[in-house]
Amino acid sequence: MAPRRQSSASHSALTSSDAAPLEVDAILAQRATYFRTHPVMINDVRIPTPPIQRTFRIMCQTVLSGLPGCAVVAFPRFGKTRAARYCCEKLMEVFPAVAAVSIHIHHNRYPPPRDFFATLLRQTGFGDTQTASTSQMRDRVVRAWQVLALTRNAPTLVIVGDELQALTPDSFGWLMDITNDLDQRGVRTISLSFAQPDLNARRVVFKESHRGDILGRFMCRVFAFEGINSARELREVMRFYDDPQLYQYPPASGICFTRFFFPQAYERGWRLSACAETCWELLRLQAATRLSSPSTVEKLSVGMQWVTATLHYALTNYSDLDEPRLKISRDQWLTAVENSGFSESLGETYDPDEQNASERPQSST
Repeated sequence: MAPRRQSSASHSALTSSDAAPLEVDAILAQRATYFRTHPVMINDVRIPTPPIQRTFRIMCQTVLSGLPGCAVVAFPRFGKTRAARYCCEKLMEVFPAVAAVSIHIHHNRYPPPRDFFATLLRQTGFGDTQTASTSQMRDRVVRAWQVLALTRNAPTLVIVGDELQALTPDSFGWLMDITNDLDQRGVRTISLSFAQPDLNARRVVFKESHRGDILGRFMCRVFAFEGINSARELREVMRFYDDPQLYQYPPASGICFTRFFFPQAYERGWRLSACAETCWELLRLQAATRLSSPSTVEKLSVGMQWVTATLHYALTNYSDLDEPRLKISRDQWLTAVENSGFSESLGETYDPDEQNASERPQSST
């Protein structure tokens, strides 16, 4: 199963075409009309960050290896849900002989089986039949997913799941029944799942209760989904704001995010990514005020919620300062970091010292 070459664009705002200079000037002159729907303003910035790219490489390796699946564990607000969406869409671009469905597990401790199958149908775009029995609903899921694979002439169906830790042992069993039925119909299934750190405790319970079937099918390998780990990675994220070949809005306008919010400074060569070192240093200093030791700060990994919140604050609050010689000061960046909520998250939703029994994915070189 040979993969296609990856393209760099994955969001509707990404495009390699540039608008003519006069069109750019006209759009910038009417910026106010685009503020309301700008991805930065509505917190809908979809970037294939370094952690997402590392995770996608793991997914590709799993598809190529013949393994039944793997899981990726992330702390809350690190961007795993968007990573799941990206991987589901991208896998079908890279692998022509693969179909993919995306499911989000609901936090229902004891879901009735019929409701579980109905949710799978709804989430994968096949509707629901209120009058169908449980066995009929399960059969509908199998047939629907088989048709999806056949439509792409694909012998492999990838199930990309989010919130895997919320599945009960019964739910895991029902999902295995579906994959077994698909296998009998000639469709190989691969489970690629995202979960919160609670999954590590669930794995221990499954091992102690001799549920190797669940572990082998869904968690034969478990990787850590980390946040931004360095100034270099933060600069890579910021480059998506700076480069219209990577990300632009309005679509096909040739206007990157940095230029949209700071048009005069951008024309004179100012780039957001030049501030990466300062911003990263301030994130580390914020962490040092809440964490127990310098060694803990060295393990720091910043979730995308706080990265995008910091950049959102800077772009939206300092845009009025735009001028050809713009300089966002260290104190102004400190204010942006403080307003991101990052410091408050440490020890609450994220702790670098918390044990993570997951493998660390390898960085690309």
